[in-house]
Amino acid sequence: FILAGNDGGAYISENGGNTWSHFNNIPITQFYNIEIDFLQPNNIYGGTQDNNTIRTLTAGTNDWNSVWGGDGFHVNIDPVDNNFIYVESQWGNLRKSSNGGNSFNGATAGLDYDRTNWNTPVIISPFNSEIIYYGANKLYTSNRATVWSAISPDLTNGQHPSGSLSYGTLTAIAPSYNNLDVIYTGSDDGNVQVTFNGGTSWENVSDNLPNRYVTSIAISPNDDFTAYVTFSGYSVLDYTPHIFKTTNGGTTWTDISSNLPSIPVNDVILDAEQNLIFLATDLNVWYSESDGAIWNILGNELPFTIIRDLKLHKPTNILYAGTFGRSIHSYDISSLILSNGDILLSENEVKIYPNPANNEFKIDQPFQGEGNIIMYDINGRIVKTLFQGNFESQSILNFTREGISSGIYFITIKTNTNSITKKLILE
Repeated sequence: FILAGNDGGAYISENGGNTWSHFNNIPITQFYNIEIDFLQPNNIYGGTQDNNTIRTLTAGTNDWNSVWGGDGFHVNIDPVDNNFIYVESQWGNLRKSSNGGNSFNGATAGLDYDRTNWNTPVIISPFNSEIIYYGANKLYTSNRATVWSAISPDLTNGQHPSGSLSYGTLTAIAPSYNNLDVIYTGSDDGNVQVTFNGGTSWENVSDNLPNRYVTSIAISPNDDFTAYVTFSGYSVLDYTPHIFKTTNGGTTWTDISSNLPSIPVNDVILDAEQNLIFLATDLNVWYSESDGAIWNILGNELPFTIIRDLKLHKPTNILYAGTFGRSIHSYDISSLILSNGDILLSENEVKIYPNPANNEFKIDQPFQGEGNIIMYDINGRIVKTLFQGNFESQSILNFTREGISSGIYFITIKTNTNSITKKLILE
């Protein structure tokens, strides 16, 4: 009788090691990266150590299946058309599906790089979901991963003195929500670079930042010059919690680690609408409501473990945390957005019609007092403030879609004590 554990999980043999069975009923998967299908949030994906790229289509715990082999890493699902899914295995071996994950084909045509990271960064542009970015030692871009083109020189410090082709690589990419011109990148040798003209020229903005592995960059959806960057010094026994903020495109940076304990930081994401920052660290998820002046642990039921990746599904206010060894966990951040005395109205009490709409639509709402109604696009950008004032004046509000293109939108109706978000389709 033998029990064995390794980076692929836990195994049992009852015949002296001649045959082995893998335990599939304990949540110890090591996730490098996770992804939530924006249009169907029950579809949850993750890239794992030794257990492929896997997914559930029900948000369940016992119906996960492999969609691509090897060690799994970044997964990207087109938020406008979720037939397009991008997965990868180690060293940036990228694959693409155009049929919702039923089959995958190679997606590396045109890539001509010197080096790639074990966990190669790949990201969809939040401005145009057809544009994909791929980070080797250079930055590449493509329309839906058809043929790649380099839009940068080597953005690292060059090949490692050892001659290894797995160092001197990009590790983080943050494209603008507002255009295709602004892109920040980070590398494993501490470089943070930015372009404001779509890659024609690049500026290294790392002078006053730590010479450490860049783990993540988050750019503000509302301001291309505001960004956050995190570093990990784990490989050199530096456990300082490195997180910095710029408001001028990287000209200067401010350390906002404040009261974080000595733990490496692996990911940063923003809920700009609510002024919330979330961090994935080697010891749980932390958040700040004060732009980094004070940090707190999020919740009290997450195992004390390494968090590698965070994803926020804004329409449902659910934050997902991919852990390296304790599976995926979720947290409803509504409690952070609303105070303890707030009373949430039922979604059924707010009606938007017709939906889908053509030229006009109405909102029937029961709110009282001052508030606003804001329209967001599928990437969380503010499209238009539809209403600002006192809701008591009229319960049914009429709107036109003048100047607003066809697509999927989210309408958030807020007062001091209530918040409801509903989806609207404009045809």
